[in-house]
Amino acid sequence: MQSRELSLDRDVCEFRQLFSLFASEQKIKDDKIEMNIIIENIKNIEKIDLPEDTLVYYMKTLVRMSMDLENVYLMINRPWPDYYGFCWLTCTDMYTRPDNGLLCSLTWALIRNISRFAQMRDWIFNGNIVYKIIGFMQDESLVVDHLPHIQWCKILEILSDGYKYSKYISSRGGIQALLRIMPKYIHAIELQKVGCLVLYNLCHRLADDSVSQIEDVGRVREIVANNGIAIVEDAGKTFVCGCIIRNPVINYVRETHYKLLRILRDRRDSDILAGIWE
Repeated sequence: MQSRELSLDRDVCEFRQLFSLFASEQKIKDDKIEMNIIIENIKNIEKIDLPEDTLVYYMKTLVRMSMDLENVYLMINRPWPDYYGFCWLTCTDMYTRPDNGLLCSLTWALIRNISRFAQMRDWIFNGNIVYKIIGFMQDESLVVDHLPHIQWCKILEILSDGYKYSKYISSRGGIQALLRIMPKYIHAIELQKVGCLVLYNLCHRLADDSVSQIEDVGRVREIVANNGIAIVEDAGKTFVCGCIIRNPVINYVRETHYKLLRILRDRRDSDILAGIWE
């Protein structure tokens, strides 16, 4: 009797595993179908009159799906003739203009999720997305609050974790953009935190040989010369001081903030001794 019960339990367990596997595979297939429909509709947005709530649903769905690398591959590696990767998304101004509210926010959340996968970062750069981000950050004509800047800085933080991308960001005006928006939204704690993380990446990255750490002197001098020390000090007042509950994330930000200040101050002091600023 006991043997039969054990056998029945095993059969039930195996059935549940098989059913769970089938359901998971079916979910993946359904997601692929829905993703393709969404992308096709976005591509034809100039021809199809879609209500805004439908577009918001589309973007929320893509953001959810973008947590999975396989889905991201399908989003970017579109079949011919969609060989421009992100073209189906970024060519439509209503998705990328900062004054488009929720749709804009969801678009950059999607790109932020995609940028977390190292395999996808070259696609992001080849799609001129970083160039567009820095352009928005520097565009004084756009009336926006600090929320889009947080999304953009999060994308830049992820991408600037590599020497090649860090060099590109700084060469396209990324440093000037950061040093302009951080004082503009001085009370936006999240923006100040992520801004410091980006600045640290931009002024201190591993060299190509990955053995010795090399400070990009010119990059650090640019930050110092543009009042960067005072801006970073003010940023730290929003999240280093006060009764903020400590956790690993905030501790990491604080540590990076201290490192950034030390790099900038050391560079300034060394240059003063060498007479560079005279």
